[in-house]
Amino acid sequence: MSVRALSHPISVFVCGFEELDEQEQALLLVAADAMTKAQAPYSHYLVGAAVLDGDGHITAGCNVERCTYTQTTHAEQAAVDAMVVHGKSRKIQAVAVVGGPDGTINGPIERFPKGEVVASFDEIPAPSCGHCLQIIWENCRGDNKVKLYSWADGWVYITTIGDALPMKFGPNDLL
Repeated sequence: MSVRALSHPISVFVCGFEELDEQEQALLLVAADAMTKAQAPYSHYLVGAAVLDGDGHITAGCNVERCTYTQTTHAEQAAVDAMVVHGKSRKIQAVAVVGGPDGTINGPIERFPKGEVVASFDEIPAPSCGHCLQIIWENCRGDNKVKLYSWADGWVYITTIGDALPMKFGPNDLL
């Protein structure tokens, strides 16, 4: 039996930080600040996330590792949970994730030209894991166009939850 890897190409927009509007920049700066507060004594992979809700509020989260790893809090999960606790709107408009080993924000920028490109999700720096994509999806309220931002070496990578999580499972699947 042969094994083959399946790839799901996604649309990614690559631009410079300075090309973003003020709200997008603020979202990434909140995520970067949250990353500095991360607690990752085992993996040393620090992650910060920020969620923009339907009322225009930004909430932050960071990863907090436990030695068991299974009890680790993911940055995106922390940010979404904070949005639910603090906000009236529970609808996500956008999510930013910033992360790297020992808080170094770097990524494979030489692979991508600026503008619209097609890539695989694993080529995006600090992508959200499947666990976090599911959490994000459940608060997108069925909106496939919610933007996901990742930032590395001054370059911003933008995709959507629809591209990042093509096989979604949501509340309607429980009926």
